[in-house]
Amino acid sequence: MGSKTFACGVAGLALALSLSLDARAADNPQQRVGIEHNEYLACLMSAGGGALDVALRNLVEKCGFDPGIPVGEFVAFYSRELNIDPLLSVEKRMQAYRSFYTEEEFAYFRRIDQAFATSTGPAEADQELAKLEEEAVARFSGKTDGEASLLALLSTARHSLAYWSASGAPLQAKAGEVGARKLKWWQKVLIVVGADCVGAGIGFLIGGPVGAGAIGAGASTGTGSAIAND
Repeated sequence: MGSKTFACGVAGLALALSLSLDARAADNPQQRVGIEHNEYLACLMSAGGGALDVALRNLVEKCGFDPGIPVGEFVAFYSRELNIDPLLSVEKRMQAYRSFYTEEEFAYFRRIDQAFATSTGPAEADQELAKLEEEAVARFSGKTDGEASLLALLSTARHSLAYWSASGAPLQAKAGEVGARKLKWWQKVLIVVGADCVGAGIGFLIGGPVGAGAIGAGASTGTGSAIAND
């Protein structure tokens, strides 16, 4: 993805957010996925955000992502794969891909859900995600698809949380209701981060590290745009 894709201010924001993360994240061999996620996300939001299908198309047509297949096929495929209720847990949304992960790896999705459910704000959520990332980096080499997907997903989660929690991010505009739940703005942020986790995890399994950041950003934009004004 060429740097000319982004306005200088947007690219600067994405870089600042990436650099603000705990230095321990640099040990993650899939750290680049999280960085690229925020770059794609900044591009998509500068293009106006939009629903999932719009975001997926803009990844290709406005943000320089090459899916390796015709854009119509790309949009149709991932629109189906990612069209999942964002209020479902990450664990439930990843269930269709259970066979790619060992029991130990898949258990991290439940722990991510627990971190979201028990956190009292974005800072605490990031602390919990940082612990999970540090532990996973120490435990897994990233040599299998399941391990690498998990590490990419955790990197994406922290970068996404940094982006959406930043001053001026659209979801900070107001609290609101999603479905039947009354939510604070940061709770809406965690819903979007959950969508990012699923998008990055699925994107990695299907398209490798190149696909993970981009697909995560598409999921993030689509979910964020859908709930921003609820």
